[in-house]
Amino acid sequence: MLRPGQTSFFTLAEVFSPFKNLRSEPVVDFRHPRERLSVDARKMGGWPTIAGTRVTHDTIARLVDDRTVFLKDVPRFYPDVSVEAARDALSFNEQVRAAA
Repeated sequence: MLRPGQTSFFTLAEVFSPFKNLRSEPVVDFRHPRERLSVDARKMGGWPTIAGTRVTHDTIARLVDDRTVFLKDVPRFYPDVSVEAARDALSFNEQVRAAA
């Protein structure tokens, strides 16, 4: 229950849903940032992971350096992570870094 003087402008569901920022740029859907990524508060503290795994998006981003480890190599390190899922992880990581 709100106390007198408190105002609620939005809900957390609205914060995590996709929206456009003040520059009219789309902001990612934090509940499901990419087709093969998922966010579950009970898994890895809510950090985005490869769907169906506990492998975080940034783990894949740190692994793939395009010098010694390439996208095609990811399943050798993480058998449950497909090349397509690794691509989603890299894409999301790039978007997060660009926004920082």
